[in-house]
Amino acid sequence: MTTHSNSDEQLEDSHGFFQFAAFSDSEDEDGGLFNTTRDRTVAFDVDKISFTPKIDEDRWYDFSDELSVGDWLSRHSGPDEITFTAQRMYFTKDYAKATLLCKQNVAEFVAKHKNNLRMATVREILEIGAKSAIRIDDLESVRFFYDLYMQCGGKNPGYSYFLAEVLTALGRHEEALARHVEYLKERHQDASVWELVGKTLVALCSSHLAIDDGSIPDIWLRLALRAFYRSHKIIDACKNWKDMPVAVQRKRLQEDELLENAVSSLNLRRVKLDKGSDGDDFCDSDVVWDACIKESIVNESHRTALLESCGTQELRESAEWLVHHLIYDADDDLVLDDDDKEETNVTDL
Repeated sequence: MTTHSNSDEQLEDSHGFFQFAAFSDSEDEDGGLFNTTRDRTVAFDVDKISFTPKIDEDRWYDFSDELSVGDWLSRHSGPDEITFTAQRMYFTKDYAKATLLCKQNVAEFVAKHKNNLRMATVREILEIGAKSAIRIDDLESVRFFYDLYMQCGGKNPGYSYFLAEVLTALGRHEEALARHVEYLKERHQDASVWELVGKTLVALCSSHLAIDDGSIPDIWLRLALRAFYRSHKIIDACKNWKDMPVAVQRKRLQEDELLENAVSSLNLRRVKLDKGSDGDDFCDSDVVWDACIKESIVNESHRTALLESCGTQELRESAEWLVHHLIYDADDDLVLDDDDKEETNVTDL
């Protein structure tokens, strides 16, 4: 057995996981450094691993308690530091402080660059500010960020997705629906946005389109059911879901939320659903989706009635596009246009 000098022990201490002094030079002993049969599997006790990122340790980027926003912005890295700080406030759910910081930042920025708001930095601050304000129901601030965001321009699908969220928070469901449609024109296989379309249609029915007696226009609920079903079919057909527990859990949560929205819409149409096979209080998912198809838009007279109920050109255009893209064949399978024949677009995990 090879003996080790003091320098070996020092080497062992200073090289962490490698533990050079623990290896043997002998080929006859199991565990030799160059023994190919040695099990090199290393097991770590994750509970004993402690790591604090440097960015969280000294908060080098956060000068919110030391400088005015104007002085902070004048620093070389000021704009980025403010963005990092606002992001941290948002993700740690300190929404009120994030909203205030973003408003102060934008006010300073607009004062200097009011004729040019098309910079990535200010767009990101506007998004963080609006999302933070939405979380605390600060609609005045939401409108403030929305008005400035509209001056930034651009046609990226992500912009439409964000604006739809803001417009929904402001109760402007007709405009939110138009933004969802703009997004889906570029990314029509996004299951989550088809679900949002269904939710927006239900909200639209309950407010703007409600009939004088308070009832909800049946034809719009039919369209919402079709949107929920489209979302279900995309998720069901997706091949990108991984077998990792976190991916399986994420898919289950998405499916459960979608199913709940579909059931709520069917209840609004007073559709009676059969309970689960075990006699519990829940419906089998197949029962729900079969009902969505049965109760949704199925013929040309439905389409005509839907378009005739549109009060504005914007709403009519959204309805026409949705009806065109929510058509199924006799077997309830998706009928894809030529430009839709692509892999289902769900983010890999």
